[in-house]
Amino acid sequence: MSSETDESLITLFEDANLLAVHKPAGIPFHCDDLLQGIVQKVRLQFESEQLFPVHRLDKMTSGLMVFAKTQASNKAISEMLQNKTIEKYYLALSTKKPGKKQGAVAGDMVKGRRGSYLLRREKTNPAVTRFFAKALDPMLNKDTELSTKEGYWLFALKPETGKTHQLRVALKSLA
Repeated sequence: MSSETDESLITLFEDANLLAVHKPAGIPFHCDDLLQGIVQKVRLQFESEQLFPVHRLDKMTSGLMVFAKTQASNKAISEMLQNKTIEKYYLALSTKKPGKKQGAVAGDMVKGRRGSYLLRREKTNPAVTRFFAKALDPMLNKDTELSTKEGYWLFALKPETGKTHQLRVALKSLA
């Protein structure tokens, strides 16, 4: 089993209770047949089996991964997330202009014919995501690999529910 990125993960924060690293896109959460998962990669790099992931990020998602360093801190963070005393926000970039700049996306998620998830108007067991969108100045991107004529939209996303692929489906429904 190999890792797509054999170099060290970048540590963004560390204290006695928490470790935060940057997870590059392309690394799965758990090991699969070909790739080492982020959990195993972090435990190997930091030489500790006592690192507990506080949340998940999909294989194709990059971002901040937080690990509790003790069972007590893991329990405390899990309770804070469950009781909503702390909140998770996600940032996303898109080239597509949303129909509105803030609000909520809510609806039941169902698998479409081609296997991707779709958002339905029904709300029997809805996925709910709050969002804010801001247009980025195209000039900010002109000398980067992100350069487009239209520019980008920055989305701040706050999932109110925890459904698989919820944020991806919410963004797709906005543009």
